[in-house]
Amino acid sequence: MVVNEETHPIINYMEIALKRSWRQVKHTTEALAKGKETKRVQERRALGEKGRRADLLQYLLDAQDREISEGNGPTGNTVEDAKSGKLTDEAVANEAFVFLLAGSETTSNALMWSIMYLVKNPDKLKRLREELDAATTSNGPGELPLDDQIRKLPYLHGVINETLRLRPVAATGIPRELTEDREMLGYFVPKGTTILAQIRQLHMDEAYFPKATEFIPERWISGESPFPPVQDFTFYPFSAGTRNCVGKNFAMMEYRLVLAALVKTYDLEYVPKQNEEFYQFVTIALVAGKHIVKLTRRQ
Repeated sequence: MVVNEETHPIINYMEIALKRSWRQVKHTTEALAKGKETKRVQERRALGEKGRRADLLQYLLDAQDREISEGNGPTGNTVEDAKSGKLTDEAVANEAFVFLLAGSETTSNALMWSIMYLVKNPDKLKRLREELDAATTSNGPGELPLDDQIRKLPYLHGVINETLRLRPVAATGIPRELTEDREMLGYFVPKGTTILAQIRQLHMDEAYFPKATEFIPERWISGESPFPPVQDFTFYPFSAGTRNCVGKNFAMMEYRLVLAALVKTYDLEYVPKQNEEFYQFVTIALVAGKHIVKLTRRQ
C-alpha cells in the first residue's frame, strides 16, 4: 500500500522469493487498514457531532461528506467507486493509515540518524543544546519545548537538513510518470515512462555539496556557511513541486519537537564499538537494527 509495484516498478523484476515477501508485507498492512482503520472510520461517523475532533480523520470524513452533498459521493464501498477516485470508507481509512505509517517510521528513522550524528560530534550537540536552552528560558522545570519556540531556530534547522541530506528517508527517490516525450541527458525518453531520481546520489554530489560525506549543519545557515548557497532542487528529501510529500509539515513538526525534547532533557553520549554499517532500500537503515546511546537526565 505504501510502496508497491505501481510506485516502484523494480519490484516486478525481483527474485520470486523476495517479491513474495514484499507482497506479504503489503497484504498485511492493507489488511490492517481495511480492518481496524475502517472500523475506526465507522465508529467516528456513528458518534456524529459528539465525535468531532480536529484531526486528519475528521478532515477526510468532512471531504467525504462534501462529495456526498454534491451528489458525487460513493454509492457503496465498491470497486467501481474506488476506481473512480471516490472517498469510500476504505479510501478514507487507507489515507489516514498511510499518513500515519509513512510519517512515523520515516521520522523515527531520521531522528535516529540525527542523534547518531550529534553524539559523534559533541561540539555540534553542545551548540544545538545552547540554542534550545536560549529559546526556552520561559519554560518551567521539565516543560518541553513548543513548536512555536523552535520552528525557526537556525541551528536546529541545520541539524535536521544536514541529517536529511546525508540520510534521506526516501533515499530511492519518488517515481514520476512523464506526461510528454522528453530528452534527458542526451537520451530520448517517451511519454508514459516512469522515471526516478536517486535523492541520496544527488545529496552526495560534491558539485552541489562540498565535503558531502561530512556532517556540517552550518552549511544551512545564511551568513555562516563556508560553502556557496544550496541550489534549488539539489536538496529535496520530501520530493519537490506540487506533488511533493503531503506529510512534510506533519513530519517536520514531529521531527523538531522530539529532537528538541531529547537534546534539551538528556545528556547524550556516544557508545563506541558498535556496528554502524548501513544499507539502503526504501529508507537507509543500520544493519544491526539499532544504535545504543547513553542518556542521562540533565540536572
